[in-house]
Amino acid sequence: MALTDVNWVDCEMLSGTAEGERSYLSTYQAISDDPQDGPLTVTTSPLLPSFTDHLVAGNDVDFGVFPVNYKAKRPIRTNRLNWEVYITFSTKGTKRHESYQDDPVLQAPIVSGGGVRFSRITMHDKDGNAITNSAGDVVVDVEMDDDRGTLRIQKNFATLELAQFHEFKNTVNDATFWGLGPREWKMSFPRWEQKFRGNNTAYYTVTFEFENSSEPSTDTWDKIIIDRGLFKVVNNVRSRVTDDKGRPFSTPQLLDGNGDQLAHGLVPVDLPPFELYPTKDFSQLGIPIGP
Repeated sequence: MALTDVNWVDCEMLSGTAEGERSYLSTYQAISDDPQDGPLTVTTSPLLPSFTDHLVAGNDVDFGVFPVNYKAKRPIRTNRLNWEVYITFSTKGTKRHESYQDDPVLQAPIVSGGGVRFSRITMHDKDGNAITNSAGDVVVDVEMDDDRGTLRIQKNFATLELAQFHEFKNTVNDATFWGLGPREWKMSFPRWEQKFRGNNTAYYTVTFEFENSSEPSTDTWDKIIIDRGLFKVVNNVRSRVTDDKGRPFSTPQLLDGNGDQLAHGLVPVDLPPFELYPTKDFSQLGIPIGP
């Protein structure tokens, strides 16, 4: 499944100009450990020069030329483990070399952000007062526009950690992360793409996406629920919530946070926040945790 031995055999100069353009054909003999290996396995072997390697041919070294073409074939009537490899080196490979000389895995992450528009239901105005109708009843279906901030971090990795991504999806930060406190950022399942370096080695571009909560009461992803129901508890006695004539309501009514029915026209009461999402240490993802 791989080359076990490579030997340089010969090199010939194909062209050379007064402007300094040069090209060579360098020949190698290679041995594979599997007769089923094909030319792709052979030419991408780390034992052969890659796109980032200059020419070394016996006593000749040319730092200005790099591989631009590979050819591999089995010699006629020989063992299927034997290969002849021909690599063309040229000054035309300089630009390609420059594009590959920086390891993409070592490149700095790309960080960007934005916002997501959505609608939510509110019972309070901008000052926290209950929204009521002309009879003083609380209006419970007022819809308003809101936005969530987003954070996107793109980074290259040598390996793909899908198991970790599953573990971290729909979790919130356990500590300060990009300027916001614990539980304020929620992570989605990352997007990823497999790419290849010039020597045909794979790496992975992963895009991590986070949204921060728009919950005005807590600034976190903890769920805020208005205290309401069909039953009330007074002096440890549970009973149905009724109207002035003692008839049970068929729809949930506002409660006062202590189990009793909320007096008419008062501001609805929020229950203590419910933590729906587990926390994770986002620094374990190998990404920056702040500017």
